[in-house]
Amino acid sequence: MPSWCVCCSISMGNLSMCGAKRVQAKSHLLQAWVAQALDAGRNALYIDAAATPLTEAALDAEYLAIDQIEKLNNEEQALLFAIFNRFRNSGKGFCF
Repeated sequence: MPSWCVCCSISMGNLSMCGAKRVQAKSHLLQAWVAQALDAGRNALYIDAAATPLTEAALDAEYLAIDQIEKLNNEEQALLFAIFNRFRNSGKGFCF
């Protein structure tokens, strides 16, 4: 079974989303992206859904990367959509 990660970003008020199967390569990019945001003083969070639960703390992130989204349970999936909506409605932040 392939692993998936989620990518979304807000640009000019539009929310874009995509998925990727090659988790290993994508995981390193996601981790580097979050590290760069943290270095810039941003509130950034990387979550590997296979190892770390998605919690409401993610709602506060300006930059959010979620790896292996197929591992999210029903409650976490509902929270993920709340997070997407918050990013979309605020026009601020980035979610990958």
